[in-house]
Amino acid sequence: MTKTWRRLLTTAAVTLALPLVAACGQDLPTDQVYTPGIGTNDRSSSVDILHAVVVTEVPGEGVFIAGLANGVDADDQLTGVSGAGADTALSTTPTAEVTIPGRGFVQLADGGGVLVSGDRIQAGNVVQMTITFANGEAVTMDVPVVLRTRDFADVEIPEDPTATPAGTPTGLPTDGATETTEG
Repeated sequence: MTKTWRRLLTTAAVTLALPLVAACGQDLPTDQVYTPGIGTNDRSSSVDILHAVVVTEVPGEGVFIAGLANGVDADDQLTGVSGAGADTALSTTPTAEVTIPGRGFVQLADGGGVLVSGDRIQAGNVVQMTITFANGEAVTMDVPVVLRTRDFADVEIPEDPTATPAGTPTGLPTDGATETTEG
C-alpha cells in the first residue's frame, strides 16, 4: 500500500470516529427533566410539587400556589405549608382542605392556595418552605416570590379569614355593635 492510500484510509477512519468519540460522556439536555418557567419543581416524594411560587401584590403577604401530582394509587392530603430555614417566621393559612386523588392532579391556585405572610414576602425574593402530606412525607424547597402580573395576573389572592379588618380594634365586635358594661 502506498503512503497516499494509508493517509486516505487514516483520514477516513478518524473522520468517521470523531462524532462517536465527541458524544461520549456528554450530559445531554434531552436526558434531563426541563420545565421552562419561574416556579420550582420537586419530584422527590410520591406527590410531585410542580411550578411552586408565592404570588404577591403587597409586600409582606401573598399566596403559595403549585400543582400537586400524586404518583401513587392512594389518595393523599396536603397537611401543611410552613416556612423553613431562615424563613421559619413565615405565617401560613390554608384557604381550603386539599385532597390529591390517587394518580391525580390538583392545582392549588384553583382552590385559593395557601396564604403566606412575612417580611420576606417581596417580589424577587426566594423563600424556603416545607410542604407536608398526610402520608408522612415532607418536602423542603426554595420557592420564588413573584408579582401578580403577566402569567400570574389571574391568580386570586384571597382575604385572610383569620385577619382582623383594618381599623378594627382587637377584641371588639366587627358587626357594628358595641359592648357596654353596666355598673
